[in-house]
Amino acid sequence: MQLAVGEFQPLTDGRQGSGDDRDVEHHDERQWELLAAAQKQPRAGSAALRRAHALRNILIKAFTGVSMINSGAASAAGGAMSPTLWADLRRFVAQAQAHAELAPADHAYELAWPLTARLDALLWPIALSALELLTSPQLIRVKKCAGCPWVFLDQSKNLSRRWCAMDDCGTHEKIRRYVSRRVAKKQSERRS
Repeated sequence: MQLAVGEFQPLTDGRQGSGDDRDVEHHDERQWELLAAAQKQPRAGSAALRRAHALRNILIKAFTGVSMINSGAASAAGGAMSPTLWADLRRFVAQAQAHAELAPADHAYELAWPLTARLDALLWPIALSALELLTSPQLIRVKKCAGCPWVFLDQSKNLSRRWCAMDDCGTHEKIRRYVSRRVAKKQSERRS
């Protein structure tokens, strides 16, 4: 599962890529098509961008709240999802479901969306992915990164992952601790 809107950090399961480069190429091509369409329709592009920002803000609030409850920093009594926040997300989910079609996939069906000129169509799978995660047992695996404000899905066996990405936040934290230890060691040597 991957979830991303604009500057909202992808909420990933920690695995690198899907192994299918065709998906990446298809998404890149679709992004260029959407960018070209937005340039031809600036009002529609602006409206789609506002909707993307709105969804991003809803998801940030929802999943940050969930991560705080999961970490014990907040009480689950009030719930991470306020009725207002749910009403805001529900509008995106309803629109996504209204445009979805059933497509055969392996031994079942999956939701799919036909190609459309609507610039906000890219938000539909994101809204449904968010709902899927919010209603799944995987929700307890949502955590806030110890090094930045992003959230991630901890897929480690013992739920011990601390950073959204070891290459970024984990490395920065380790460097910070190393420098702190060296400074403390030098200060203690000067006192001796």
